[in-house]
Amino acid sequence: MSTSKFSWQVTSITGHNIRRKKTNYSLMKRTILTLAVLAGLVSAANAQLSFSLKEAQDYAVKNSFNSQKAQLDVEAAKSKIKETLAIGLPQINAEGSYNDNIQIPTSVVPGQFFGGPPGSFVPVKFGVRHQASGSITATQLIFNGSYIVGLQASRVFAEFANIQKIKTDIQVRQDVAAAYFLVMVANENARTLRQSAVTLEKTYEQTKAMYENGLAEEQSADQLRITLNNSRNVAENSQFIVEQVTGMLKIQMGLPQTTEVILTDNTETLTQLSAGDLMITQDNPTSTIDYHLAQTGLRLQELNLKNKQAAYLPTLALFATHQENSFANQFSQFKYKGFFSGKYNRAKTYRSYFFQRHETSAGGSG
Repeated sequence: MSTSKFSWQVTSITGHNIRRKKTNYSLMKRTILTLAVLAGLVSAANAQLSFSLKEAQDYAVKNSFNSQKAQLDVEAAKSKIKETLAIGLPQINAEGSYNDNIQIPTSVVPGQFFGGPPGSFVPVKFGVRHQASGSITATQLIFNGSYIVGLQASRVFAEFANIQKIKTDIQVRQDVAAAYFLVMVANENARTLRQSAVTLEKTYEQTKAMYENGLAEEQSADQLRITLNNSRNVAENSQFIVEQVTGMLKIQMGLPQTTEVILTDNTETLTQLSAGDLMITQDNPTSTIDYHLAQTGLRLQELNLKNKQAAYLPTLALFATHQENSFANQFSQFKYKGFFSGKYNRAKTYRSYFFQRHETSAGGSG
């Protein structure tokens, strides 16, 4: 008997240890998965990316904040068309209500209505405890001048948003091209200044050695040392400028500031590009994006005028409604008779009500 008990205890402890090991394994698995995701995010943020000017512009059109905002405006304009179109579709509304009159108000009527003596009053209660009602209404718009104009205006506004998106993309490409060129110029300038500092350092070391050997004056060595220090300071400042303009380029492209960017183009390759590759321009004024944007805005203003004129036109609509009411003294009648059994419940309730009032008044007069 004791052996069996001891064996059961050992088995129970072993099962508890197994469950605890499984719990620790699941916790370790979730921890490793979380660390792997965080490591992936950190590596993505600290990634090293290389871009040519064309690649940088294409990346910015998809990821810059201004382009994304313009794309959201386009999607909102498309949704506005659907929203306006839905106004002219059939509208169906359903409503339902339920009232539980816990205490029905009491009123008095002359007792002679129930055979009582003149001047007497009989208390009565009008109504029932449970009341329910339901209705369904369908509406169809036939004619509305403002609706027609509004539908046209929503489509023109969507066109306006698309043109604005194109203009935003053009501006983003121009800004990226300008920032890209600044980064390249700053890098070339910093590289030149660093080489100049290295050359001055070699010259200074040679002059210093000549001075120590009595072949040069001390003043010459001191002047070169001062010039070398100034050159180093200018080189450090140029590197700071490189970081600033590179950060501006990342902002224009929609890149995280922790991402390292390598520019594959140089000043020689950029000079071979046409003006249209750097900044999209058009010689014909009527073909420019600003001209199309102004024309679309003019159409919107014309539709706004039509909308004000259409507001004076009549509106024609069809609607149909169906409503049913149900009354009961007991809630169970709703359950067994159904919700829309108003005629049966109403007639039954009234018969019961007047029968009970007659018995009460007769008893009072006796």
